[in-house]
Amino acid sequence: MNNKNSDTIQFEEENSNNLDKDTIQANKDKQDPDDNKAFRRAYRTPVSTSDPISVKIGNKSYTVGNITNKGIQIYFSEKEEFQSNQELDTIELIIENHSMSLKGRTVYIAQEDLETYSCGIDFNPYPQNEQHYPAIKNFIDKKHQELFK
Repeated sequence: MNNKNSDTIQFEEENSNNLDKDTIQANKDKQDPDDNKAFRRAYRTPVSTSDPISVKIGNKSYTVGNITNKGIQIYFSEKEEFQSNQELDTIELIIENHSMSLKGRTVYIAQEDLETYSCGIDFNPYPQNEQHYPAIKNFIDKKHQELFK
């Protein structure tokens, strides 16, 4: 199980069906050209309750567990509150007073302990080409500087 207050970076493996352009380019340097299995590692940057980040889905606020440039992990207490592959049309992510209205999709549901569940949410579309990307990137960069002092 994941520690909700962890100061470590978690790695995530994804299969080749969900690769982005950077990953495809990086995989061109593989040693075995016949190997069709491609994996990438994405950093999940841990978030603490004291960080200037919050999220609302619908009218309810959630604690953010970690963030990537393409999504977040949130915690919740009611088992049936989210389902895997659920479309989320009203995500309000606030990072350091920068409010972003996003859409997304749940990619997993996990039980953290007896009373806490988590889910991973991919932003859709990814906010990389929008005005919101710099706020997400700056927050992640600051967190990485703290973690890798």
